[in-house]
Amino acid sequence: GLNRLEGRTDPDSVRLVGDVVLTTGCPVLAVPPHARPEFVHGTAMIAWSGTAEAANALRAAVPLLAHARAVKVVTITDESDSFPATDATRYLSRHAIHAELIERPRECGTIGAALSAAAEAAAADWIVMGAYGHSRFRETIFGGVTQHLLDNAPCPILLSH
Repeated sequence: GLNRLEGRTDPDSVRLVGDVVLTTGCPVLAVPPHARPEFVHGTAMIAWSGTAEAANALRAAVPLLAHARAVKVVTITDESDSFPATDATRYLSRHAIHAELIERPRECGTIGAALSAAAEAAAADWIVMGAYGHSRFRETIFGGVTQHLLDNAPCPILLSH
């Protein structure tokens, strides 16, 4: 995850990423130390939740997504989407980006775990996601998708709030 720096555990690094995402209003690209520099040219996975945060992340990622070999929009089917995943793929097509839509059931476990499994199944080189759709306090106390993926980052993550 992102909390591993130079072989040591650093719990402050995930907190720092969260602080920057929430306070700057700018997208943040969080890159774990083991990431390959050419990740942007690989497979991008968009974790689509249908929220304003997910839409912000999608818009911010378009310039990078144009360089991706493949783009996969993943939605967990038991989430209530304000904006359906087809809106995300339609938006990308307007920017000449072809995206595959993948709907995955939540099954058991958390949405964060389902997205981690989807990233592994898609062989994602990087992830685009909205951050902190719930209050940071709620995510800290009860856990959340953002916290789960930052703690277990399998690859770089572009986050936007």
